[in-house]
Amino acid sequence: MTQSKNRLPRGLFLGAACLAMALLTAPLPAQAQHSLTNEDMSGAHRPLNPKSPPLPPRVKPIEAGSGAVPYQNLNRLFLLHRPPQADDPLEVLPIPTVIVLHSTGGSAERIADLTRFNAYADQFGFMVAYPSAIQRAWNDGRPESPGDARIDDVGFIRLLAGHLVDAFNADPARIYLAGLGEGGMLAQRLACEETRLFAAVATVNGPPAEAVANRCQPTAPLPMVMMQGTSDPFAPFDGGESTHMGKPAGNVLGAFETADAWRRTNGCIGDVEIKRLLNYSIEDGSRVIKHRWNGCRNHADVVLYEIEKGGPTWPGVGNQLDKLRQFTLGRPNMDIDATEEIWQFFSRYDRVGSPLFDPLSAVNR
Repeated sequence: MTQSKNRLPRGLFLGAACLAMALLTAPLPAQAQHSLTNEDMSGAHRPLNPKSPPLPPRVKPIEAGSGAVPYQNLNRLFLLHRPPQADDPLEVLPIPTVIVLHSTGGSAERIADLTRFNAYADQFGFMVAYPSAIQRAWNDGRPESPGDARIDDVGFIRLLAGHLVDAFNADPARIYLAGLGEGGMLAQRLACEETRLFAAVATVNGPPAEAVANRCQPTAPLPMVMMQGTSDPFAPFDGGESTHMGKPAGNVLGAFETADAWRRTNGCIGDVEIKRLLNYSIEDGSRVIKHRWNGCRNHADVVLYEIEKGGPTWPGVGNQLDKLRQFTLGRPNMDIDATEEIWQFFSRYDRVGSPLFDPLSAVNR
């Protein structure tokens, strides 16, 4: 088990002096310059109302289900799941919310089924939003990405987060972001460009594009948990050329490069803790090594689950992948449940990174 020795890109995660400057001014991404129409875009409808008004106090939010927010002359779609607790007429507190980004070729419905976030949301009382990419591909920042470069997905997710706060009583201090594959790549981009929007971020087989890393300037420490398979053929564990449909899709960072970059950003001074997790499932052919960097500013830990011989799958999905997908993607690791691990990590943080739990109850988590 050797950490990647590749040199970090010059622009990746500037030092403390640059961070201090960034804290003073955090500009939002510029609006895309291209005008888009509904006729050539799937996953979108014509614009509705330009903005949902804020909810008055003690007014129950509208029902969950499918929804849309207008952006770039398109109506961007999303699915929303609210826990039963949100329907309690006496429940007026803002609701923690997880935004989950699907992979290229995926959909909001498929990532909801795959991850089973809805079941965890019902159990622990948080809300889940599943946005849809235009033509099933995100603009994740790779020059050769299958996503349309005219689409401002960063702006869309930023707008969606605000809409969830205004219309569905999402807690602005507890908005979390998770992504699979190219959805994870977009999550890394959002972590760089919209750092203060999220309380914590998780990616599964979704390293940042090298082009994104070169200009990444986070404006605050950000708790980060990553899961990456060492045998992912689309996003190499040690970094380099990613692929899509057998074609080059742009360079990405390696797993340890990414973890080290966030370690620096978060000012983690503690030694890395390395733990080989129990091999509960021998049949999946993979093992998990958990790397945790702590002693970070605002307790913003960095965690990497290195999945030895793991492919581009969501750990813990079991038989939800049919035989064809298992043949092409490999068997998912069953030693951990990615959704459970991610929520346990998220639930420790609010937006400023302060722990929301009793540390004594989370020893060795």
